Amino acid sequence: MSTTENNQRRIARMDTWISHAEAASGDDDTHLRFLFYWIAYEAAYQTYETEESEGGHGKERVRLHRKLADHDRGRLQSLLRAQKGDILRILELRQAHPSFWKRWKEDAEVENPEAWEAAFEQRVRSATKRLDTVVRMNAALSSHIREAISKTLNDLFRN
Repeated sequence: MSTTENNQRRIARMDTWISHAEAASGDDDTHLRFLFYWIAYEAAYQTYETEESEGGHGKERVRLHRKLADHDRGRLQSLLRAQKGDILRILELRQAHPSFWKRWKEDAEVENPEAWEAAFEQRVRSATKRLDTVVRMNAALSSHIREAISKTLNDLFRN
């Protein structure tokens, strides 16, 4: 399958899930909309032929976040600022972090539960610091905003 055909299929899948999200318009459908938008997000960067980390699409996700940051830094920064509380709750949720499910049993970097907790807390502090930096930056003046937004999106969506 050519790259163009693959991109067309990804866009078609993404559009389908976005239309499902938009069709779920009631107040009781908030969780459904979230799930449908999440699937659309996954469809945006997922590729079939990859051997990359994080379930086969870690590098694709990073590329997508860079493209998003290139495209509309100001709106992304505003969104991150407006949703900062929710983002922090996701970053702090242990069960949402990929290493939670491996814990110390498979993670070569940590030897016991206490070491895992310490490593997790450090990851949260680092991600929170990056989010705070993005929120405070002046998008019009900073040449580093693209990378800062991309890293913040990576922190969030890795969870």
